[in-house]
Amino acid sequence: MKMRQVIIIGILIMLSLAVVQAATFRVRSTADSHDLIAGDGYSGYPQDLSGVTSTLRAAIEESNALPGADTIIIDISYSPIKLTLGPVTISDTGTIIMGERGTVVIDGSLGPFGLPLIIIESPNNILQSLHFKRSSHHALVIKSHSNIIGDSDINLSNMFSMNGTSFVNASAIALVSDSAYNNQIIGNLIGVIGNGIVVEPNQNGIIITERAHHNLIKDNVISGNLDHGITIEIDAHSNQVSSNYIGTDISGLNGPGNGQSGIMIRDGASFNLIGGTSTDEQNLIAFNKSDGITILNASNNQIAGNLIGVDRSSRVTASNADNGISILGFSVSNRIGGLSSDSANIISGNMNSGILLRGNGVRYNSISGNKIGTDNSGFRYIGNGQAETITGHGILIDSGASDNTIGGANELERNIISANFFAGIKISASNNNNIAGNYIGLSVTGASSLPNGVGIYITVGSQANIVGGESSNARNVISGNRADIFPFGCGLLLSGSGTNNNIINNNFIGVDATGTRARRNGSSGVIIGNGASSNTISNNLISGNGVGSYNEGIGRGVHIFGSDTRLNQLRANSIGTSYDGTELIYNSGHGIAVFDGASMTVIGGNDKDDGNLITGNQGHGIYIRDKETEQNLIRYNQIFDNDSVGIVLTENCQNEIQPPIIISVIENKVIGFSSPLMTIDIYYAKPDPSNYGGSLELLSSGRSELDGNFEIITEQLQFGDTITAIVTDSLGNSSSFARNLAVGGYTSISKNDNILPQTINLAQNYPNPFNPTTTINFSLPKRMSIRIDIYNILGKQVVTLADGIFPAGEQKVIWDGSNKNKKAVTSGIYFYRLSTS
Repeated sequence: MKMRQVIIIGILIMLSLAVVQAATFRVRSTADSHDLIAGDGYSGYPQDLSGVTSTLRAAIEESNALPGADTIIIDISYSPIKLTLGPVTISDTGTIIMGERGTVVIDGSLGPFGLPLIIIESPNNILQSLHFKRSSHHALVIKSHSNIIGDSDINLSNMFSMNGTSFVNASAIALVSDSAYNNQIIGNLIGVIGNGIVVEPNQNGIIITERAHHNLIKDNVISGNLDHGITIEIDAHSNQVSSNYIGTDISGLNGPGNGQSGIMIRDGASFNLIGGTSTDEQNLIAFNKSDGITILNASNNQIAGNLIGVDRSSRVTASNADNGISILGFSVSNRIGGLSSDSANIISGNMNSGILLRGNGVRYNSISGNKIGTDNSGFRYIGNGQAETITGHGILIDSGASDNTIGGANELERNIISANFFAGIKISASNNNNIAGNYIGLSVTGASSLPNGVGIYITVGSQANIVGGESSNARNVISGNRADIFPFGCGLLLSGSGTNNNIINNNFIGVDATGTRARRNGSSGVIIGNGASSNTISNNLISGNGVGSYNEGIGRGVHIFGSDTRLNQLRANSIGTSYDGTELIYNSGHGIAVFDGASMTVIGGNDKDDGNLITGNQGHGIYIRDKETEQNLIRYNQIFDNDSVGIVLTENCQNEIQPPIIISVIENKVIGFSSPLMTIDIYYAKPDPSNYGGSLELLSSGRSELDGNFEIITEQLQFGDTITAIVTDSLGNSSSFARNLAVGGYTSISKNDNILPQTINLAQNYPNPFNPTTTINFSLPKRMSIRIDIYNILGKQVVTLADGIFPAGEQKVIWDGSNKNKKAVTSGIYFYRLSTS
């Protein structure tokens, strides 16, 4: 059998691998023309004896056509280059375009109206030493990633000026779409040129929009622009803006500002970081014609580590013309500050408020770790607001902003909110905000005063806001605040109808951060008035308040006033003592005072733990005045060692309720009488010269009978103990203290006998007419200096009967009808006058 031969033929194919070479193109024309043959290696005509003639547009088009990263160099001799044919698009990866021997101008003044100069659609490109000028819209549009515009070396930076001035949404640089990410805009002059001082404005500096993300804007001077310096908008996210001068010139000391906000974050922009957590990421945002930073309808952004409203030293005012930071519209969960010292913003010197939160949709934002009204050291005054008009707050929360947090329980969250011209914090028509852990009116150490006009001002129907908290870590120190106009100048002011159900708990008000030294709020520690109702003031230290001489008409610890001011509760506060209770830190007047028809105040409560400690004050412990002021309850308090009487009721207040009279104690049974059907509270009393000084501890309670008599069992009493009592009627009117009684003693007094007077009274002399003597009776509510003079019918002084210090109680002097020379006067009509000093 013949064998078949099998032949297999293989085919070998060799692939020639060409190495792509990067090309360098030199622009040698100021004109604008297209590349003649794309991809031939020439950015213009093929090389001839005269060399290469290339326009910028032709060089970019040839670079786009060739593979590899190309370099385009423009000599300063060919500046300016006028792009007349419309936008030039960069679509090749890794292209470098740079000026040589100086910054080359790319001029769009003769280009089509409403179009940009250059569009970058490819990644990893670099633009340096170029000056983009007079584009009718954006100068530069970036739609791709990982491009670098500028350099930290000033000699390689770009300038952008006079671009987009016919369009409100135009800018020097626009990063557009979610393909625009990881780009770096570094070291450029945007709105200023030359030496960084001469202004040539763009409409806007930089716009980051339409989901552009993770871009870095760093080391630029962005100033002099007609609208915003930087705008981040339309769902742009996770971008960082750091180490820029925004509103100042390149010196950081002066500036043209931007025409509106330094930075605008709006319309769904989120998770953007302005500044950073290290000192070299700090932006300087100053001199802008509106806010330093505006956040509008944007959430989850962080503003950290910036200087806002001061110059680069942080020690000199460089005001933004409105607020330092405004949070508006529907803006949720933005954070101002952070949890490290380098995250602190210095927000000071702004013409209006340091921070504004405004609108029903502004919720769950946090402000922590900042210095608001001071320099970087936390010791120097650079307040927000204007001294001439006493306007501007450290923080203003208004028009429904709710559930926002100022400070926190962590020490690193503490804000220093001091030296602002009106309120440190004002809450107006806003609910459920939380203020915790801040120093308000003090320096950074909490030891010295840097006054706001008023510490915290809650008004215009604000409700359910919390100042302080359950733990000592949430304590605010609200001290040193002083404005000259009452009711301002206090630590805390609650004012206005509907300002209800706010809780002020566990704060230091009027002392330093240790609670041991006075740092006086000027008028009072706490003022509640003009209809503010149902607020709770509890567990606070309210001491050391009041500047100036004693004033009978001001409650220096707590002052409550107004006919519609009702149902406020003062519970478990220490008023007039140090934090540990070992030292007296007096309020320079009454501990608590209630005036002008305020009603249904609860001072203490119905439980031992509700009682206030009211001691060491220069006036009365509690002072209540005016006929309309009634139904104010006083129970369970410790009131002693005040300069005057423990409780004073005057001008027919409290429904003219009279204190009880304790007659005796027999076998632990306190016996006395009062008006019928009264609640009688029996207290241990600390003996004092007035015998009405106050209470130490509630021992027992009972009721008077229909005839007014009462017998109340008090098991704890021992021989020699001193007791007093207060009565309260069915409407909640509580009396002043009964005269003290030492156990084992007996008060011989009838129901008609007078008790300690509540006001200065001068009685009719008796007998009248008289011969040879007459008695002039007068009464004093406290120990004081008085003078009594006799005058004849012509008004000439005849004699001084009394001139000196008299104790509290009923007093009398006798005139024997003689003058100051000891000679008898003639019969006639004479007048007598009592005066105090």
